[in-house]
Amino acid sequence: MCLYVRDITLAEGRKLQNIIRRDPNRIKMRRAQVIMGSAQGSKVPAIAARLYFSPQHIRTIIKDFNAVGFEAL
Repeated sequence: MCLYVRDITLAEGRKLQNIIRRDPNRIKMRRAQVIMGSAQGSKVPAIAARLYFSPQHIRTIIKDFNAVGFEAL
C-alpha cells in the first residue's frame, strides 16, 4: 500500500510553493518538497531518491503532515 499526503487545498499548495521558493530554513524547504511531491502523486521511493532522504524519513514527514499540517514542517 502506498502512502500519500492527504488532499491539499489550493491555498495550502500556494503556501508550500512559497516555502519551497523563499523560505530561508532549508529543512522546512526540503520537507515542503516532500509534501509537494507526494501531493503531485510521486511515490515514497521516488521522492526519497530525488531528495536523497531515506524512505522511512519520507513516510514520517508525510504522516506528520497528515496529522498536524504545516506544524510538521
